Parts: sequence; structure tokens; C-alpha cells
Amino acid sequence: MSSQILSNDERKAAEAAFQGLPMDLHWSERGQAVYRGIIAQTNGRDIVDAMRNGADHDYDDRQLALAETNT
Repeated sequence: MSSQILSNDERKAAEAAFQGLPMDLHWSERGQAVYRGIIAQTNGRDIVDAMRNGADHDYDDRQLALAETNT
């Protein structure tokens, strides 16, 4: 897997997606693609809050890595 620095839009999109927040239509196409890819893998659930609260939503490192590679 190759690493790539995210643009500001892509980073904001990823943060919003992992928090279950709505997409901002002002993000770049790549930012929106990042958002859609994460939402598709997380089913729109707030992963950040779930992790803070110790809730188990059947997420594991493989699923999170897959979300990263699909963006």
C-alpha cells in the first residue's frame, strides 16, 4: 500500500465521514470521493464516538485499512 498526503479537503472529508457528519458539497471531487469511500465502509456510523466510548461495532483494522485503500 502506498502512502499519500491528503489535501485539506480530503482530510476534512475523512474526519467528517468517521464522525458520521454530512458531506460538504464544496469539497473537491477527491475529497467527496474520500468521504463516500469511508461512508460506504462504515455505513455512516460515527466511528470516532464509538471508539471513544469503547463500543464494539464490529470494526477491525482490516476494515479500516480497506476504507483507506478504496479512497
